[in-house]
Amino acid sequence: MIHSSNNVGEEYQKWVLQTARTLDQKLYKKAVPTVLISFSFRSLFFNCLGWISGNLFLNVPPPFIANTITRILIRSRFKGDPPTLSETSLQHIEQASSRVKVQRRQGKKVLCLVLTSHPKTTSEEFPMIMKLIWTASEIAKKIAPHSKFKILQAIDPFALDTLSFPLASFYSGFMAQGHVAIDRQPYERNKIGRSLFQKYHYARALFRILNSLNQKDFLCMALGGGVVHNARTLYVIKEFAHKLYCQGFKTKSQLELRKDLIRILTKDYPCCAVTGRFSSEELGDVKAYLSKLGLSSERIQNEINELQEEFSMQTPYRLRFFRILCGRLLRGKNELLLIPLQHKMDGNILVGEPLLISHSNSGNDSLFKNFVREHLNV
Repeated sequence: MIHSSNNVGEEYQKWVLQTARTLDQKLYKKAVPTVLISFSFRSLFFNCLGWISGNLFLNVPPPFIANTITRILIRSRFKGDPPTLSETSLQHIEQASSRVKVQRRQGKKVLCLVLTSHPKTTSEEFPMIMKLIWTASEIAKKIAPHSKFKILQAIDPFALDTLSFPLASFYSGFMAQGHVAIDRQPYERNKIGRSLFQKYHYARALFRILNSLNQKDFLCMALGGGVVHNARTLYVIKEFAHKLYCQGFKTKSQLELRKDLIRILTKDYPCCAVTGRFSSEELGDVKAYLSKLGLSSERIQNEINELQEEFSMQTPYRLRFFRILCGRLLRGKNELLLIPLQHKMDGNILVGEPLLISHSNSGNDSLFKNFVREHLNV
């Protein structure tokens, strides 16, 4: 059982999400919410209503009905015509479909994962999020019509702060039952809410992703997990600290390394987590910190160059995520098909060249880095 309060990991989660929320509020001029949607007992009514609806319309019905309902809901969230795909994008979809058919004829089990970029959550760019998901659902309909189309969706107050209180509460319950939901702020819920949503605790997120793919769901997720400054704060720095720790720099715990680096790189506004570029002060502070950990001058420069490279990107590499996917999924006759979707500033959607991962190429970090760099960075 995962306990929802008074543990070191959850204290860190609360702290880092508050840091990300603060950046959000400064960048998008958001007001501080007076009532968190998950905390109020009133929200439980809408949670339960969404829970029942999600189970009735998405969880229980067969894939064709559930996917049709999901597509109707997605289509209702943006105006105008669906995105028109280029000839190259259509060729990539056909290529993905052909690969799935060939591998399945050979007795292989192909697990499908659409990875998208993540537009800003401003009123101007929000429709692009829905158009990305719509395009993913179109690909799913062609490639895997007998699989359920699932979306990875955070259902916490931070993720749903642009929705009204009743809609956000309903939506969190609906998505929890019908898709692959993650609650990154379980500590904001009352005891009843924690019990209802315990299954979606952020510590179980990766297991839910793996379980969905193993069940042959056609899964769609934003690789960066959110807008770019949050991806840098929540993932890039975390992975950097993890790498340092695993390479023997264990004078501090991983959590301490993460917190120290986040403090350094989000200290001033606008910080490099927002701009993607290190100021001279931030650069000096990181060098001084790494020097205290015992890294040589040459090693410090190499690490900073890698960190700067990933900070400059709109979508991070998430190499550890790929390693875990391959390690847990590529067993027996399983293969993993990655399909990239990228939004462009002119409003177009690009479907990148699909990448089929098997035992033979699963350990190649350069392969994943090239895939992300070429297909998921606007």
